[in-house]
Amino acid sequence: MKLIEAAEVILRESNGAHLGPKEICQLAMQKKLITPKSEKPWVHMQAVLRAQMALGKTSDGKDKLCFDAKGWYID
Repeated sequence: MKLIEAAEVILRESNGAHLGPKEICQLAMQKKLITPKSEKPWVHMQAVLRAQMALGKTSDGKDKLCFDAKGWYID
């Protein structure tokens, strides 16, 4: 599973909670959605989240990926 897909699964399951990239990575690893190869996978997660947010929607086009001072969420 791609990082952005895993992030969107985690954010949808969070029921509107705002999460940081490190939390998203930890939850995705616990659910075995991703198997990172780097020591700091949340850095890569942050990058893919920002890139997807720039597109204005989630990867499936159904929702809006958002970020504020509290963290990432899907609107």
